[in-house]
Amino acid sequence: MKLATILSLTGNEKIESVEKERKHRGIPPLQDVSHESAAAVMAKLSVREKNVLAHLLKKDLGDAGASAKRESYLDKRAGERLSAAGIIFHLSYENHHCELVPREWKRAFLNKEGSLPPGEPGLFFWNTMNALNRLYTQNVTKVRKDHTAIEKWVLAAMKRLGCIDNNRWNEDLLLSFLHNRFDDVMEQAALFSLKTKQDKMDVHAFIHGTPLECEEDDDLISYGVMIPGDGRVLSGCGLELIDLYDQQYIMDLGNFEMIIPSGVNPGVIWHLLRWGSLQVNPEVFSSGGAHVIFTKESVQAGPEVETFFEKFRGVFIDPKRYEQQFARWINEKTPVKEKGLFHCFHIQDIHAAETCTSLLDKKEVDYFSLQDHLFVSQQDGRKAAGFLKKAGLLNESKTVPKVQKKEAGSKRWTVQESGGHRHPYKEDIGQLPRQWFSLLGYDKTMLLRLLRQALIMEAAVLIEDPAGRQSVIEIESIHALGEGRPYFHTLDEKKIQIDSIERIAFIHPDQLGDNLSEEEAT
Repeated sequence: MKLATILSLTGNEKIESVEKERKHRGIPPLQDVSHESAAAVMAKLSVREKNVLAHLLKKDLGDAGASAKRESYLDKRAGERLSAAGIIFHLSYENHHCELVPREWKRAFLNKEGSLPPGEPGLFFWNTMNALNRLYTQNVTKVRKDHTAIEKWVLAAMKRLGCIDNNRWNEDLLLSFLHNRFDDVMEQAALFSLKTKQDKMDVHAFIHGTPLECEEDDDLISYGVMIPGDGRVLSGCGLELIDLYDQQYIMDLGNFEMIIPSGVNPGVIWHLLRWGSLQVNPEVFSSGGAHVIFTKESVQAGPEVETFFEKFRGVFIDPKRYEQQFARWINEKTPVKEKGLFHCFHIQDIHAAETCTSLLDKKEVDYFSLQDHLFVSQQDGRKAAGFLKKAGLLNESKTVPKVQKKEAGSKRWTVQESGGHRHPYKEDIGQLPRQWFSLLGYDKTMLLRLLRQALIMEAAVLIEDPAGRQSVIEIESIHALGEGRPYFHTLDEKKIQIDSIERIAFIHPDQLGDNLSEEEAT
């Protein structure tokens, strides 16, 4: 997600707090995005913060991070500090939650050459949009043999991001990605395309602009993921160039055709494609634009045209010409026409049937009757019920439920606070013997007891080796029985021999200082 989008979802108080924290820590301002600023940020982070950030930068966007291994409390605390400084943000959409680095900062952290200009996203952008539109309109949720490579990548991305769940499209979530996070959709699709083709290269760095010396791939070039360079290949993703313009940049050619730049908000483009047909032309796509044509077939396949004119009236050269032509297309007869949902009124007294129909005729409410039932369109249901009740024909208690018209995708991502991770055994740790919190040496039996207690309570401990080197660790597992030289594993995947510990001390959760890293504690 782009920084501007995140900030638009963030309250001023939170932004001010972030800038204050960055100033306090000597970190460049949030909008001062550059390769040099990223290096300055890294220089101010603790070792653990760097590790947490590095993991997030390389984590797939759809990866919830589920693991059999318990989550590190020290990592949670490091994540809180990164969030307080606006280095990572926590976002939520209904029951979907994620943590991410703003798009521009992600590029600054991952692009190893810094000054390299971003690649033109047109070809990859339009190929992704076209594949997604085709899959969605055809209600496709499973990969088929006849699918193109990019359709397979997009399907995988949609499932990874939760837009396809249990073989059903989640339209609300899809539209939220289109309006706010289409760069993340493209990144996920690019990850799938590159991971299957170029296992040995740093795909995250490549996606964010680092040129690489690797074998060119025809599929990746044809869909715009790769751009052949002078001895190296460049990324064509250009993720930070997405969603730069509003819809006023759409060009109406005056003949029911439009030219759309790839920088227009993808959600706006998606709505336009509900009534228009995207013309697939790789050369035009590569220039950054796309050609959309409106035909009788595309307009008839779309939703009510009133919505179209509400959204795009300001784009047309001659709105009246569009309205007249669309009306002609809509009114042309087809073998079958969808009528939508209806409210049903059961006429229990057959003698009242004529009175009911006469009343609805007089009030100009459209209906049709079938035996002893009257059917009224959903939008006229409450109005018809009101007339019937006023005439004493419908019991006052029998009301037609109000239809709540909800526009798909009307919900928004929200930026969540990341704070207050409470240690599950904080009180129990506070009841331990006071001397256990002092850095002391113990015999083998007592040392093993302390380590087991730390494992049970998920407590962080400070250990010191014979050379005086100290580190703060969390224990994942202890291996003592039957071992010639007992050892334990830490949550950060280190193996430590128990007899290498000279001194040890428990650390109370409240004493894990703000500058905590593997080397220091307060």
